[in-house]
Amino acid sequence: MEDETGAVGVGEVPGGEQIRLTIEECESIIVGSEIGAYRGTLNSVRNRYSHLDTGGRGTQTFDLRTTVHVITAIEVALLDLLGKYLGLSVAELLGEGKQRNREKRSGIPFFYW
Repeated sequence: MEDETGAVGVGEVPGGEQIRLTIEECESIIVGSEIGAYRGTLNSVRNRYSHLDTGGRGTQTFDLRTTVHVITAIEVALLDLLGKYLGLSVAELLGEGKQRNREKRSGIPFFYW
C-alpha cells in the first residue's frame, strides 16, 4: 500500500485467489481514507465483506475465512504507514517501546524416521 507521499506500508497474510481479489476490491474503501482513522477503514471493510466468512474457519488446519485475512493484511499495511508517518517503530506504536537490543533464541530440531 502506498500513500500520497510515496511511503509504502506492507501487510502479509496467507493468500489465495479469493483473498487477493477481495483486497483489490477494497481499494475504493482505502483510497482517500486517513491513516490515523484506520479502524474506521477496517470496519468498513468488515461490514462490506463479512458475508464471505459465514461458513466459519472450515475443517482444514488452515483458516479458510477470507475477510479476516483481508482485514489483517490491510491493518498491518496501514499500521506500517502510520508508524512511518509518525516516525515510530512498531514497538513504540503498538507496545511499550524497544525492550532489548538482542534476543536469545534457541531451536531444537525434531527428526522422525
